[in-house]
Amino acid sequence: MEGTEQASWDAEFEPEEQFRSRIRYLFELWLNRYVESKKVAARDAGLVEVPGKRELDHFCWTARYQIDQAYISTIARENNKTEKAVEQAIEHVLELISLEKRPGRRGPPRQPKASRATKARDHR
Repeated sequence: MEGTEQASWDAEFEPEEQFRSRIRYLFELWLNRYVESKKVAARDAGLVEVPGKRELDHFCWTARYQIDQAYISTIARENNKTEKAVEQAIEHVLELISLEKRPGRRGPPRQPKASRATKARDHR
């Protein structure tokens, strides 16, 4: 860290609170320079900042919905979320990546095959 010679503490001559305040100030200076240098490097590499916040779970839900054709109700139940919240998250991700939402499936979610077999066996 640049300026570490200024980061040492001589407890004999400097009160602790003054030392802490000075170190916080030096750290903020260093942090601001570091972040700015990373932004410049990213811009120089041709990267652009993606707008908005992103939640990894929302991308996973979108993949399950779009590719696995999972029902929104199933995804919501498995993640202890409302269907509306899951649907909004999926729509947000699809808009973010410029992908069209797949057509919805009709009917209630199907039970996994093992569950159907177990139910049939239990009814005997």
